[in-house]
This record gives sequence, C-alpha cells and structure tokens, in this order.
Amino acid sequence: MTREEFISSLTDLKEDKFAKTFVAKCDMIKGWDNCMAYWDQGEVAAAILVTLSKREPKVANLQLLHTFYKHRGKGLAKKLVNWDTVLKTAISDLEVDQRE
Repeated sequence: MTREEFISSLTDLKEDKFAKTFVAKCDMIKGWDNCMAYWDQGEVAAAILVTLSKREPKVANLQLLHTFYKHRGKGLAKKLVNWDTVLKTAISDLEVDQRE
C-alpha cells in the first residue's frame, strides 16, 4: 500500500482521527514499504504497519493498526494481524506459532 492510497481513504469523521497518526508514524520511520492494506470494494478498509526485528530470528512487530470507521466490526484487524511478511499473505490462526 502506498501513502497516496491510504490518504485517499481518509475521512473527516472523528472516529478516523487516528488515521492521521498512522500517516505521521509511517512518514517518520519511512515505513510505507512495510504497510499492508485490506481492501474492500476498491478502497482501503484497514491498514497495518509492520517492522521486522533486527535480531535473528526475524520477528514481525505490529507497530500500528487502523480500521476505517465504516469498516469496523468486520474482523479486519484479525485478518491483518496474521500477516506473514515472507509469504506476503494472511495466514490462519492454526498456522501461527504464538511465542512470548
């Protein structure tokens, strides 16, 4: 997802104010290459910013997640949180090795 694609989905709704924080964070760490979007009928419904740890083994760290107000309640966050950075796709809970 690009910065322009995310910004085109911004609304003036109070419930979407956090989206501006998402943009600022991605700009600050130059993280737009690590942003993934969930698309719904041609528009960004939710987005996640993921960074990889510097140590081995590489671990994906969830930095920010934003679901646009009109798409909330659809379970999109769950789909994005199980994003595999190597496969570049969402994986099911059964495929996720949860470690602390």
